Amino acid sequence: MKFMNLKTKIKNDFWQVNYIIPFTQKYLRGGKYLYVKKALPIIRDLKVVKGKGKRDISTDILALMERVELAVPEDSRFFYCLDPHKTIAVRGMILSNFPFPYDKVIHDSFDAAADRAIAAGGDYGWRAENIKGAIHTLRDRSLAVISSSRSEYATGMTEDFAQILECPARHFREGLQRILFFNQFLWQTRHTLNGLGRLDVILDRLYEADVLEGRLTRDEAYDMICDFLRSLHKWYEHKSAALIGDVGQIIILGGTNEAGDYVSNELTELLLRAQAEVKQPDPKTLLRVSENMPDELLKIAVECLKAQTGSPLFANDDVIIPYLTRFGFSAGEATAYCVSACWEPFIIGKSLDQNNVSVFDFFVPLDQCLRESRTQQADSYEDFITLYESALRKAWQDFLKRLDDFVWAKDPFLSMFIDGCTEQGKDVSEGGAVYCNYGVTTVGLGSVCDSLLNIKKCVFEDKQISLSELNRFRETNYETAPQVYEQLNAMPKHFAHDDPEAVELVNHLLDVSNAEVAKYTNPMGGQVKFGLSSPDYIKAAKRTPADFAGRKKGMAYGTHVSASDASYTELARFSGMLRLGRNGFNGNVVDFFLSPSFLSDHVEQFVQYMKGAIRTGFFEMQMNVMDSKTLIDAKAHPGRYPGLIVRVWGFSAYFNDLPENYKDVLIKRALDAEKAA
Repeated sequence: MKFMNLKTKIKNDFWQVNYIIPFTQKYLRGGKYLYVKKALPIIRDLKVVKGKGKRDISTDILALMERVELAVPEDSRFFYCLDPHKTIAVRGMILSNFPFPYDKVIHDSFDAAADRAIAAGGDYGWRAENIKGAIHTLRDRSLAVISSSRSEYATGMTEDFAQILECPARHFREGLQRILFFNQFLWQTRHTLNGLGRLDVILDRLYEADVLEGRLTRDEAYDMICDFLRSLHKWYEHKSAALIGDVGQIIILGGTNEAGDYVSNELTELLLRAQAEVKQPDPKTLLRVSENMPDELLKIAVECLKAQTGSPLFANDDVIIPYLTRFGFSAGEATAYCVSACWEPFIIGKSLDQNNVSVFDFFVPLDQCLRESRTQQADSYEDFITLYESALRKAWQDFLKRLDDFVWAKDPFLSMFIDGCTEQGKDVSEGGAVYCNYGVTTVGLGSVCDSLLNIKKCVFEDKQISLSELNRFRETNYETAPQVYEQLNAMPKHFAHDDPEAVELVNHLLDVSNAEVAKYTNPMGGQVKFGLSSPDYIKAAKRTPADFAGRKKGMAYGTHVSASDASYTELARFSGMLRLGRNGFNGNVVDFFLSPSFLSDHVEQFVQYMKGAIRTGFFEMQMNVMDSKTLIDAKAHPGRYPGLIVRVWGFSAYFNDLPENYKDVLIKRALDAEKAA
């Protein structure tokens, strides 16, 4: 059977397909599409699977674990192995883009969680029993492979695996191995963009005990962490989602507790430094920051930026935690927040929350609005804004209705570890979690802001041109009026600047959006969060025509909260003035370029900038420590730069792996930043 025919058969007649299916991912690399078959049709007879004479995702996972190929790595003390040729077929969308609650399999045991789920009975308990069998099968087969290997680390691996499912972890190395074991299982079963959670918090108890009892030194722990990070980076092509490098393995570090105290430890520093030393794009780190954090930790984080991996990303607890509590999370949940795979705040171990289900484009309703004759005949800027508001509300309403169409695949493994599911005997895909919210990302708000204010100036204040004529030029991509385009492009930018009118306009549009989003409830009773950062600032812009602020048809939108001619000081101030509302906290990242030479020569000054920016109230912040000269040369001579890493959206990637249009956007942004400096 040919691959595409098999895929079609699965789509149309799922339950009759006796295959573990091929899983093809379409990658963009260097401007070319690569199709990577992630699995082969290997199972033709599932009669070997035990369980009440029926078949579903849990029996397929059991069959999969009996058949994946396993091999002991030769270069690591940890056992970590993916079989990129085998996976499973499912009905519905697989839950992804979240951190797994690893503390529940480190400080408790997998078997305890599985047995509680089995005791719930019914189909829920039956599926849990199959998953328990699958995990034990994977462990037992792994032990068999380890025992027959010649690895110098085989003894340690055997020790770590012996009770990996039955009891809490006994030491630091075993804690790291458990994370790798269950991370491996998640990737093998088609969960993608797997975050890693607050590893400094999760592992601190084991680390401290090992050090106190003389089993481990700080240097030995550091070597283990580097080994651990290198293991997670393996199979990064197989793991990637939209682009090569879009893996989603993010480690959260530091943070404020319920008492308002900032909490960090030795592992916080070790994980930051190790990520910088191994110099890989993934796993990446996110450091939760606060006015109360130690200056020394902030300085370490800034020093780590010099590694030019795009990490750490900074998340401002002083801003984010109040938004989470305002949304309805408890103080304990809010202060323990993680993020999904990029930057979207996530309540770990309690949420189905899918934070990247769709992308809303603020420019589309403006384009639609301008196509109506009544808009082009607006008598005043105020009338025009009112018409855009109406189109914006309608666009949100239509967009939110489409979210009802999502159908999620059963997930008996995750259900064991998400609060609410086992208690109700209800799968996470059916609304069993405590929280069942959706998160969406947005693009185009900067384009809309600058376009509206340029219209105000040219049409309604200076009366240089009518709105209908200006729009006619726009619809031709300014080919009939290049001088008009040049005039618009030369006008001052507004979004992300110290411009009170722009701030008020953006906040007004956020108020309108919040009012519509707050009305929506998804089929599981969850709410919707939205944010001003999105991976789609290039992809979505390809579908929209020119604006009135210098963007021609198909050109990229601005990246997150950024502007081509704004300083990073100005960007932070603008972010601090945003009125995100009750629902607008699904990631709002200040994004800019920083000269490597400037950072190397002015670490202390940049630390002071960061302290001021935290007080100013930015939501989140990331940066490329890179110069345009390097990027231009890397594009022309890729062989000279095999390890060059850049920050793309919420992830970092090797520059050589990116499509040409992404390279061009990064080069332009670096050039613009150098002009603005």
